[in-house]
Parts: sequence; C-alpha cells; structure tokens
Amino acid sequence: KGVQAINTGKTTQTVKDSVVIPSISNYFKLTHSDTQIINNDTGEPEQILTLEFSDAVNVEDVINSVALYLLPQRNPTNKRRWQSASEVTTNLINNDASTVKLTPIASEHNTATLHSFKYDTQQNRHLYLKLNKGLASDNGFTINRDQSALLNSPAYPQTLNIMGQGALLSQSGEHKIPLVSRGINAINIQLHKILPNQINHLVSQTYGDISSPEFNNYNFDGDNIGTFSEHKINLSHSHPRKANYAAYDLSRHVNGANKLGLFLVQA
Repeated sequence: KGVQAINTGKTTQTVKDSVVIPSISNYFKLTHSDTQIINNDTGEPEQILTLEFSDAVNVEDVINSVALYLLPQRNPTNKRRWQSASEVTTNLINNDASTVKLTPIASEHNTATLHSFKYDTQQNRHLYLKLNKGLASDNGFTINRDQSALLNSPAYPQTLNIMGQGALLSQSGEHKIPLVSRGINAINIQLHKILPNQINHLVSQTYGDISSPEFNNYNFDGDNIGTFSEHKINLSHSHPRKANYAAYDLSRHVNGANKLGLFLVQA
C-alpha cells in the first residue's frame, strides 16, 4: 500500500500475487499432440498430425527431433490392445514398428508454437510419437527430456455422391448416372421407375426440391408409385482418400417401346 497514483491518492491496501518464473530447463515442452482428418485445398482428405509447444520453435528443428511410428495392432508382449505410450520400448520400435513419414504443412511463419504435418498410414491403428530431448525453441529454451504419446490413426471418411442435381437424359445419347465415391468397394443402386399414371402422386406425396424429393409419409414411398430394382456396381480398389468414379447406365430401363421414364435413384 501507499503507492501514489498520478491523478488520485495513494493505495490503501496491500496487493499480492504470485508469478511462476519458468526455468530454462523445464519451460519448453510439447503441450499437445493430435491426429485428425482434414480436407486439403482440392477437397481430398488427408491424415494430419498437429503438435503444439509452449514456445515458438522452427519447423525444421521439429522435423529433426520428432518421429512417428505405426505400432502392431496389439502389444507383442501381452497380446492386448495398446493402453499407453509407456508400453512402447526401443526394442519394439526397432523390430515391430514402422516409421511414418511426416511432411510439414506450409504456414505463414516457419517459427510458431503450432505445427501441422501430413502423413499417410493404415487406418484405425495406434501410432507412437517420440520427441527427442535437445529441441530448442526460438527463445533459447530447451526440452531436457524425451517426450512420447500414444495416438490413433484416424480412418479416411467413406463417401458416396451422385454427381449433379438430377438431369434430363436424351433418347439418343448416353443414359448414365455419374457417381463419385471414396473408401468403399461397391455401390448399391436402388432404382424406382415411376409409373406414368403415378407422377401426380410423386408431386403430391413429396416435399423439397424435385431433384431430391422426400416423401411425406413413411408408409408411402417409391414402392407405391413405381417398379423397383436393385443393382450392384463393384469398384476398383484404390487408396481410401482418392476419389473413385463410376457410372450406372439406365439404358436397360429405357429400351424397347417405352423409351421415356422418370426415375428415383438412391445409392
């Protein structure tokens, strides 16, 4: 108390507080690590590792000090699922784990507290993150002991989309419905060809955009106003993050005398 203010009187009470002064040997550390799936600029999903530090550090220094390993599905010692990073030994890393390549994601500043890296490995598996001691921050603080973490490798999303918002198909051209998918091996097509005398019910019993109608009543659907058929398209095996393109040909349903038709397509 007794501190003189510029425009008023002196303080009448003593104010106390405590401040932690960091040590050069224990202030700098890895505070958080995480894995997730994030779409890149082209819309393609990627596995991402994010590392957050207590002080700013250069990304090149991080790359030289960190390693990521794909662990066996179960701990070879007890045949159980992994529980913590403390179960991972140097011998296990050398004999049973595989190194996962990390690629830095460019950011505005090379020196920061948060760094992200792309990687690509098996889905739904455990990863072991190892940060070696000796990594120095931009302000001169040093990590004085090894740090590790047990992480999960997230699965790439499984997606399927009918490209476009409905279309008019010419009688003379192709009658194909384009499809794009990721992470699946086959597409099941459910097709309703609306009967000519039931088109009015399609209008009265649905709501929403005509390109993607929703039925008002769960007891009334495409089975009530059209003929149903189901078809399977097997896809070529590709990386789960890569787009897989296919098409379903409606030609078999518009041949002969009945070359016109209105279809509800679900995949």
